[in-house]
Amino acid sequence: GTLIESLSPAEIETIGESLVNSPLSVIQRGTVGPDFNGSIDGGWSKDLDNGMTVALIGVAGYSSDWFTKRALRETQNGAIVGNDLDRNETALTSTVNGLVTTALSWEENTVSLTGLYIHSTRKESQIDEGFSFTAPGDGSIFTESNNALEQDLLMGQLAGEHTFGDFDIDWRGAYARSTRDDPYNQSFTREVRDGEVFFDPGRAVNRRDISWSELEDDNYSAGVDITWNLPFLSGPRTGAVSAGYEYVESERAFVNYGYFFRNPFTLSDEASGARVDFLYSPDNIGPSGFRLTDAVNPGGDAYTADLTVHGAYFEADLELIPTVRMTAGVRFEDGDQNVVNSDRFGDSTGFTPSRIQNEYWLPSAAITWNFVDNMQLRGSYSHTIGRPQFRELAGSQFSDPENDRLFRGNPFLIDSEFRNYDARYEYYLGSNQFITLAGFYKQIDNPIEEYTFQTSTGNFNSTFINAPEAELYGAEFEYRTRFGMSFTDWFDRRDWLFSVNYTFTESEVNASTGDEIITFSGTPDDAAFLDGAPLVGTPKHIVNAQFGWEDEDDQLTILLGWVDERIIQRGGLLGAAGQIPDVIEKPGVQLDVNFRHDVNVLGTDFTIGLSARNLLGTRHQEFQISDAVGRTDFNTYERGRDLSASLTAKF
Repeated sequence: GTLIESLSPAEIETIGESLVNSPLSVIQRGTVGPDFNGSIDGGWSKDLDNGMTVALIGVAGYSSDWFTKRALRETQNGAIVGNDLDRNETALTSTVNGLVTTALSWEENTVSLTGLYIHSTRKESQIDEGFSFTAPGDGSIFTESNNALEQDLLMGQLAGEHTFGDFDIDWRGAYARSTRDDPYNQSFTREVRDGEVFFDPGRAVNRRDISWSELEDDNYSAGVDITWNLPFLSGPRTGAVSAGYEYVESERAFVNYGYFFRNPFTLSDEASGARVDFLYSPDNIGPSGFRLTDAVNPGGDAYTADLTVHGAYFEADLELIPTVRMTAGVRFEDGDQNVVNSDRFGDSTGFTPSRIQNEYWLPSAAITWNFVDNMQLRGSYSHTIGRPQFRELAGSQFSDPENDRLFRGNPFLIDSEFRNYDARYEYYLGSNQFITLAGFYKQIDNPIEEYTFQTSTGNFNSTFINAPEAELYGAEFEYRTRFGMSFTDWFDRRDWLFSVNYTFTESEVNASTGDEIITFSGTPDDAAFLDGAPLVGTPKHIVNAQFGWEDEDDQLTILLGWVDERIIQRGGLLGAAGQIPDVIEKPGVQLDVNFRHDVNVLGTDFTIGLSARNLLGTRHQEFQISDAVGRTDFNTYERGRDLSASLTAKF
């Protein structure tokens, strides 16, 4: 509850010297082992004398996964390359999980209680070497970073299903708590002079930052659905009328404690070239040496947030004539979302809060025409909404541990609205064999997109904006079949399968004269530069194919997937310098193979599993392209190939 800078010099020195040093600061080279995971699951049930049945099922698991990558991290700053870094990163993620469900059934009633627990920890270290335009001299820097991330999820749900004559009643209530603890998140940057790492206290690029952050999220929900299976419909005609209510409440609290060591005025050459833990030894920490100092985020270091949603719906599902079925309904939703930004002590003075309070009537309808026994046409319409996430609204800065991007929320975001239309033709060739052809169209008001902005230090961070409007349309084709091959007995006794799915999508942002976007500063910008641009995250082509066989004792599946290039981060405006180039992801082609074989050994059933992922060695590619610089690799690295084996015993 106190700013460090308000303490006495002796107290500040004591705090700085108390921080864990060598065990957390020194990055070492070593050899990692293979990934490991294991699980056990089982079930039990018993019929009671009173006609009831009680059942229990549970699963528990553990996994430990290493991830190592060497990535190129380049950014464009106007007509120059701003950063050109070679990143080496290693992370270890360990997860334990457990789920248990118990149920009591009698006649046409079931009541169940479910509990879920997941605990995940991730420890990561990385080193960046290369060029930064903010560094003095030739711009060479050396950055060491490490962090730990601990996440918990605990959830419980009580639910019931009941039938009373022509009425079905389903109800549920749930509570979930998730927490995130990110302690000792450290980053330490030094210069490189004549090939040696050197700390110059007089230059701002030489700096050590440390932060702690905590997040708690509580979610409450309850709902009920009542269905009346209409008894007065005659012959083959069936129908039902349903109504329901859902209540959801989410509460979140986040706080980040950020600090940095203020550099001394002078430092000996011996200390300047020392290892990080020797450099920040107690001998060098004090009023005239390194001094721990508060780092304040201009958007706030903390926020509290809550979302309350009341939803109710009415739906009718009717077979109008023997070959035509229609489902139509409407959902009413009342939502109230609040985010209050503050400093780390809870003072919200000077920070922009966010409140989104809306009521929506959301109709939907679908009709199916089964004009031939094995063919049908479907058409549907729905009106849906998308709310900003809490972190997208909060002004405090956060880092995505998966890609190390720094984000800052935008308190001026509003809800997005979607109007969805689609039509589908289905031709069933046999059991699990079909051909489908579909077309779809979406009109989106105020879509939320990731948006890049330039900081006062010349670096680039990410935020979120509402684009004015967007359209998305496309088509989908899917074919699935099973067949036999009679070359030999080995081929003949296997059931062969093949499937392919292709989706084409075209998207476009529409910005008319006078349309504006509002960033976290609250200052509107002209949205004209967005007109005609594709939506963030939308590839034009997606292909997924599968080939293999199934037998009583074994199964082989070959999976081939291709995703076209897509924008994953919108480039923002640079004033007179134009626009920051979009960040484009190229997922490429992925080839995977999975095989399983069942055997029986001494009366126990075993399953041997083998899998190989990314056999083609496709790289992960994120890049920017501009006329001035050409292509630069924003985040490109070798994904490698994954080989795994498993053994499962069934009792």
